[in-house]
Amino acid sequence: MGNVAIGAGRRPEVEERLTQPRRLLRQLCDVDSGRLRRLIRSGDLAPCFDPAEDAAGLDEDCPICFYVEERLTQPRRLLRQLSDVDSGRLRRLIRSGDLAPCFDAAEDAAGLDEDCPICFYFYPSLNRSKCCGKEICTECFLQLMPSKSSKVVHCPFCKTASYAVEYRGNRAKREKKLDQQEEQKASEPKKKIQYKSQTADELKGV
Repeated sequence: MGNVAIGAGRRPEVEERLTQPRRLLRQLCDVDSGRLRRLIRSGDLAPCFDPAEDAAGLDEDCPICFYVEERLTQPRRLLRQLSDVDSGRLRRLIRSGDLAPCFDAAEDAAGLDEDCPICFYFYPSLNRSKCCGKEICTECFLQLMPSKSSKVVHCPFCKTASYAVEYRGNRAKREKKLDQQEEQKASEPKKKIQYKSQTADELKGV
């Protein structure tokens, strides 16, 4: 008889607390908790993991809940007082994934890929301008928004009227790579022109 690997293919045991939903927005009175536990322990359903607001060490995010800590729904770095901001509506927009959370800003890019061109801080993810696709953090966006007495706001990047943004969550690696390739393609003709100009100047000096 050959050697038999004891326990080969056995799934790792799931902690009991991860078989119980803890963040339900409404009470589900008709959920069979015993069946739910069996489905999770058998590997047919994902465990009720502890959510995180950023992707540090995690590869997958849920496009439905966009889990956000309460403190990240409140602006903390506003340069001017926004008395007409509806904090309840702002919270709903952030929790629904329509607006980026008010992330903790960082002065360097350690582990962060996106920087806001208005405040120059780095963040896990940012909003996108609907008109030109430029990135902007939520707190800078709020400060650009018109008050009740002001006129329509134009995009700070391309000057399009009626400025608006959208939030797509963390940018996919492929999307970032495509952006880098586009930037490289755009810079190549400039480099060639600079090289030709430099060569011409060198020939003149001969």
